[in-house]
Amino acid sequence: SEGLRALERATAIVDAHPDAPPASIAAVHVQLGDLFQVRQAPESALPHYQRAWQAATRSPTTDGRPVQELLFGEPLRLHYVLPDGWDRYATRPPEEVERRLVEIEATVTPQGRLQDLTLQSDAGDPKFAQRALRAAESARYRPRFVDGQPVETRGVRFTQPLYVLREPQEPANTARKAGDPPTEDK
Repeated sequence: SEGLRALERATAIVDAHPDAPPASIAAVHVQLGDLFQVRQAPESALPHYQRAWQAATRSPTTDGRPVQELLFGEPLRLHYVLPDGWDRYATRPPEEVERRLVEIEATVTPQGRLQDLTLQSDAGDPKFAQRALRAAESARYRPRFVDGQPVETRGVRFTQPLYVLREPQEPANTARKAGDPPTEDK
């Protein structure tokens, strides 16, 4: 609530000053839009995203890319509730664990939600992969914009790491069988 009030004050300040730098206008409006997006209120986020889009058209480019493209060129994940157990072995020594990735492909809607989730890789753990799919449904994105409007984006890749215990390695067979001649180290 305090963060919301602070961002609303910041947007009021930059909107009240016609000489405010366009990059500042875009920054505060995109932050307020992101806050509404995370709070699952895309209808409240939209006017702020559109204001940020407009201000970005008047902002100088950075790294040769237009500011609009940096802010709205592709969906940006803002929020995600991690599935239980994904990191239960993460603090073990590196030789005991392996990091794997559950890979999901989805569509980000104009409202910033995932739909049409498709499992691409289950990381060798189908039960965990199902939990990762359910958790992915909690994700909220800043949608991609075209001509100042949010649009659907297909083929967005979503990865969830998973730490698993490594399989114990069989030691090399160094035991001699009865009747074998002794070996000499050279």
